[in-house]
Amino acid sequence: MLEKLRIGIVLPDHKAPAWIVKTVESLAGMDEIDIAAVIHTGSENKTGWLYNLHFKLDSRVFRPTPNAWAEQDMSIFLKDVPVINAITDETFKLLKPFQFDVILNLSRVIYPNELMSYARFGVWTPYDGDSRFVSESAVGWREIVDDIHILRCAVEINRPGQPAQLAGESFLFSDTQSFTRNQAYMLWKVSAIIPNILKSLAHHGETDFFSRTKLLQGGREVNEVPSFFQSISLFVKQGIFTVAKKLTRYFKFDQWALLIKRGKPDLHLSWNTFERITPPKDRIWADPFLVERDGQTYLFIEEMLFKRGIGTINLLKLNHQGQVDSNQVLIERPYHMSYPFLFEHRGELYMLPETNGNNAIEVYRCVHFPDQWEFHKTLMKDLKAVDATLLEHDGRWWMFVTIAAYGNTTWDTLHLFHADDPLSDTWTAHPLNPVISDIRTARMAGRIYQNSAGLIRPSQNSSNRYGYGLNLNQIITLTTTEYAERQIDQLVPPPNSDVKAVHTFNYSENWTVMDMILRRPK
Repeated sequence: MLEKLRIGIVLPDHKAPAWIVKTVESLAGMDEIDIAAVIHTGSENKTGWLYNLHFKLDSRVFRPTPNAWAEQDMSIFLKDVPVINAITDETFKLLKPFQFDVILNLSRVIYPNELMSYARFGVWTPYDGDSRFVSESAVGWREIVDDIHILRCAVEINRPGQPAQLAGESFLFSDTQSFTRNQAYMLWKVSAIIPNILKSLAHHGETDFFSRTKLLQGGREVNEVPSFFQSISLFVKQGIFTVAKKLTRYFKFDQWALLIKRGKPDLHLSWNTFERITPPKDRIWADPFLVERDGQTYLFIEEMLFKRGIGTINLLKLNHQGQVDSNQVLIERPYHMSYPFLFEHRGELYMLPETNGNNAIEVYRCVHFPDQWEFHKTLMKDLKAVDATLLEHDGRWWMFVTIAAYGNTTWDTLHLFHADDPLSDTWTAHPLNPVISDIRTARMAGRIYQNSAGLIRPSQNSSNRYGYGLNLNQIITLTTTEYAERQIDQLVPPPNSDVKAVHTFNYSENWTVMDMILRRPK
């Protein structure tokens, strides 16, 4: 582990957009970081009148929240930190005595390569997919113009004598209607990435940290605002996507339903031989978990009545043909519940449903199988966590859970924790958290299981929409210091079908289940 990292931060001024203030606040509160100096640039916004007008219109219509651009004063986080006003050829010499480990550029300016020689690990700048961006760059619009369904952001590292590298690469959901939402997603994500990778550098050291970075291949030097014709294309595509979405909602509705087939799953995911279990039109059925006992098959699911708007945990009893015999509400709270993950421990059955609506991870105990359950305890609180999934492996209990970074969705960052008991309330965070930061594969999609390929983690692909597809990922390494996996299979909705998404997969001794979104006429 390195000693405290000495950081120099290049900022527009003591006032800055909220995402930068959030970044600085996080760094100022870290034991691993010493903010040694701040460099103020004082440069002006040069994005142009047409882009600024479009930005104001887009943000007013789509209202991205929290507001990443609201100007805030960060002086409270930088008390007694020396300030250098502007960097010029004459003032470069003022930087040398600070002996920076990293210079973090959050200003409105890309500085010359000479600056990297004043920091041991170079200059770090936010990166948006194929170019650097600075505090008021125009990011998030190219994805709409070019029909790209994934946002990509990272931090570019430029060190003396080394090729440019990327760290903390993350893949996010791209909103086809609003480039200001896309921009907010990336800015808030960067505000989480920067503290994470600096912490990783401090804990793992130079050699290990840079062995995990990625060489930067090409790309533009600085992110650009759209040209006049690109602005027109952007405006037209936003309008087309918005109108198409409203027309679809007017004539049709999306409903989560279930799929079931007899037997354990094949080695590869497919749509073959599944039968549909479709709920009444006033509700959804999703997140199925199977239990078979005494010749009876039970499906624990999320049910949500459209008029109520929040989910309950329900029990479906199935007959021998896989059809629903009865439907019973098991657990109902004033907040949303879903994903009723079941596990056994010391001869008792427990449930770990998603209780993100209560900002907690809660456990329920089965008092009488299958229909009597009581609250047991809270494992974690004060966090936005979804689809927590437990695995007992190598004498430890592991929790795989998606936790939302500030200002982002719960779709793209997988965190890993471990404990010696699944009912512990003192879980240890994995040092590589988030172990996955990718909208295409992060979020859990069912119980982790073992087959001939090893440990398999089902996950969601939300690149086109929430819960668009399913992945099967082989876990290659799972230790208290390392995690690695590779995707071995995927399933997406069939073309020209009323199926629009599929996002949970489970099986028992005699049955395999999934869920899906059906697009149905109103």
